[in-house]
Amino acid sequence: MGFFAGDPSNVIGSLALSDPGEGAWGLQSYTLDKTFLNHVVGQQLGIFFLGGGQQFNLDRVLVEYFREDDDVLVNPVPGAVWLFGTALLGGWFAGRKRRMNAANRA
Repeated sequence: MGFFAGDPSNVIGSLALSDPGEGAWGLQSYTLDKTFLNHVVGQQLGIFFLGGGQQFNLDRVLVEYFREDDDVLVNPVPGAVWLFGTALLGGWFAGRKRRMNAANRA
């Protein structure tokens, strides 16, 4: 199995797959370090398979992106908190606008 960035000719890594046997599952993982990721930022990442007569079943594919260096993000705010905050702010603003429109019509 290989990984590419941008187009299939730009191979960024490969991984030898183990065969867990028919009906069994195998967990494969591949890690890219931050130095390399800086070169492929903004490009589409893809997976390709080499070999003849092989059948692959990809189920529950998960891509995890996390940073290992804490010095870059001093005070990270999780995306869920931002989403919740913007939803509350949007609801407050819509309610305020509705009340102001009702007061202006009266």
